[in-house]
Amino acid sequence: MLQIKRKRNYGIDIARILSMFMVVVLHNLLQGGVLDFDSLGTANLMYFYLENLCIIAVNLFALISGYLMVDRKWKWQKLIVLWCTVIFWSVVTTGSFMVFRGTFNVKLLIKSFFPVLLKQYWYFNGYIVLFLLIPFLNAGFKYLEEKVISSVILALVLLSVTVGFIGNLFEQGGYTAFWLTVMYLVGAWIKKR
Repeated sequence: MLQIKRKRNYGIDIARILSMFMVVVLHNLLQGGVLDFDSLGTANLMYFYLENLCIIAVNLFALISGYLMVDRKWKWQKLIVLWCTVIFWSVVTTGSFMVFRGTFNVKLLIKSFFPVLLKQYWYFNGYIVLFLLIPFLNAGFKYLEEKVISSVILALVLLSVTVGFIGNLFEQGGYTAFWLTVMYLVGAWIKKR
């Protein structure tokens, strides 16, 4: 079987690395309790500034997905592999924390085996919906005129940042499959231009 080797896009690689770093920073700021302070001291303002710089990480991941996947063949097996990877790391992480803390929580351990069904990770849950929509989204790019695609994306973005911003589109601050889909479309649109 002849394999086509894709040329690496180092800009995309750098964007991925930067996004991963931003996610780590955000989780440390949020889960570490750093952003729970009410004080407006210099250090806290720096933390809030850092959060604002890193908050684009998820948008960047979704943009990259659209950019890279719009022309690729969709394979449902990738979702199974990704799902198994999420379960593996969920169990390993939970188990590690239990070992290091010296505590055992059966309920938490069971939750780690079912992260999607028990809504443990919003991003992966949203990504599942996006992943299942990808064949239809990509078909739109293949069969619709660029003007129609641009209009649809513009309308979705405008709805999101106006009506959606005040909570009427169930966007939950951008932490949904809807927003991931909008960002996927924008990334695919950038590639197709």
